[in-house]
Amino acid sequence: MLKTVTVRYKNTYQDYDFITDLDLKKGDYVVTDSSNGYNVAEVMAIKELTNKSKKWIVCKVDIDQHKIRMEKEKEIKKIRGKLEQRRKQIEESEVYNILAQKDKEMAKLLEEYNEIINK
Repeated sequence: MLKTVTVRYKNTYQDYDFITDLDLKKGDYVVTDSSNGYNVAEVMAIKELTNKSKKWIVCKVDIDQHKIRMEKEKEIKKIRGKLEQRRKQIEESEVYNILAQKDKEMAKLLEEYNEIINK
């Protein structure tokens, strides 16, 4: 069913009416097809179709899906940090072990180091 949706663009105080057949509610974000091209606006009201509306709502913006993606990205960043920290620890340990095999002084120092940290 066609209806009129009143929207407001960010940083403006004027409302604009658009036609839609989408299932929308107040507070949803939508993409509009305006005289300035495509823009994102917030739904302020939904009412019966009027002759005032000439342009169409293009689509609803899926904010919930975006929030899920942002949380996922945050978690990935956290895990990458832990992976990098662990890689550095392993790399350091392996380098010391390789050097200890080739150098007696290094082997002695590594043995002392391991004794201290394993107490």
